[in-house]
Amino acid sequence: MSNNEPINYGRYYWYVRVTKEIAETGEQYVQADEAQVKDGVLLFIQHKDEGATINMAFAPGTWLTTYVTSYQK
Repeated sequence: MSNNEPINYGRYYWYVRVTKEIAETGEQYVQADEAQVKDGVLLFIQHKDEGATINMAFAPGTWLTTYVTSYQK
């Protein structure tokens, strides 16, 4: 991959509504293949040939909701 190519962290762009302590605007965007909630932790996962990798995680109480905003092939 050259330096001019964007890094692909997953097929979906996710909107995450977060608390003001996390982001002043109350929103974050994450690229990932999948989102899961485990023990209140919101996990964003990328699927690779080597297996799954966590791209981003939000602790319990720091996020309010999430949903897919777009899809790329």
